[in-house]
Amino acid sequence: MKNLVNLLLTLIVIALYSCDSDENMDQTVLDTEKTIIIGGNVYYTGYGYNILNNRIYRPAIINVKDQQNTDFVEDLDVDIQVIKTNKDIEDFVSEEKDSVTTDNIFKINRTKNQIREYMENQIKVNKNTISLIGRISVKKNEYNLIANGEPAFNSRAQRYLDSGQIERFLGKYGTMYVKSTIVGGDVYFLYSYDISTMNEQKRTIFEENIEINAKNIFAGQDNNTVLSSDEQEEIRNSQSSSSVTSNIVGYIPTLVSDKEQFEQEVQNVMNYLIERPANNTTIEQTLASFSDIVGLPEFTEAFEKEAKCYTDMEKWNLIRTRVLDVYDNTTDMTVKVTAENALIEIDQQIVNSTHCVDSATPTGDEYADIIL
Repeated sequence: MKNLVNLLLTLIVIALYSCDSDENMDQTVLDTEKTIIIGGNVYYTGYGYNILNNRIYRPAIINVKDQQNTDFVEDLDVDIQVIKTNKDIEDFVSEEKDSVTTDNIFKINRTKNQIREYMENQIKVNKNTISLIGRISVKKNEYNLIANGEPAFNSRAQRYLDSGQIERFLGKYGTMYVKSTIVGGDVYFLYSYDISTMNEQKRTIFEENIEINAKNIFAGQDNNTVLSSDEQEEIRNSQSSSSVTSNIVGYIPTLVSDKEQFEQEVQNVMNYLIERPANNTTIEQTLASFSDIVGLPEFTEAFEKEAKCYTDMEKWNLIRTRVLDVYDNTTDMTVKVTAENALIEIDQQIVNSTHCVDSATPTGDEYADIIL
């Protein structure tokens, strides 16, 4: 089983600049979900980032300075969702919307792909199991990019521009750079229940009860319904598995089973984020095209292409979710084979979009004839 924390940890790049060159650059560990460190300085903004494969690039901009937004209002959000199908997983993941604006700005939620993978690995979607996920999401601080004067490029990046080597620039520094970052952290609580012995009517009641129970546990949920002791016992006895994970660097979350435990966990998270600001995780980012620094059409075109491929990829993921639900739940072998073949084709489309090569934009009606 993959732990979300392990999924979120990659390499931290420490770049040691000489006075006018970025040739002497040592690489050690890079945490793509937090910050990068350049010459001993922590950067939340200014470095390149590829939205298709969560890749961080060395920064082209050398006079970056992070400025904390003192007007930023700390935000605590609590969500729960019953999970019966793959679509329920995608609905939960997609609550945080990415968006592209007409002025070459892309706003992205950095935790979507990690939680999608975690849920798909942890949740068994079948007719005998129902799951419930709860989430604490804390947005703690926002950092904005400013520069000492106009943004300036390092010597190598500038040479690429001066010599017209735009493709080399894009290959080394990416098509987008981080303009602002919101940090904080999430904790996810996952509970699964065995409903194999329940009839349809009982399943419907049980689903309602586990949602009521979750609302009673998770602070911030408005719920006045009280379950009977028998109903609470049935929920406990039906629970087949549970897990808790977090994307906060170094934080070890605690699984909760009542409101008091949950409220204590919220306080623990808040205290940890305050005491260890360097361990806050990147939650959201605003990315910009390098064209807003250097008005070259090649930069705009590269930005628009990558943004389109990302949007295509997300749309294909939604179609895949719909077809996968049919594949997982159909008892008709002909339909199952048709769905399996469709999934192979869809996965190839996702690969194309991820690599931004021959990326096709789906209409949403693809494979609509594959139904239960």
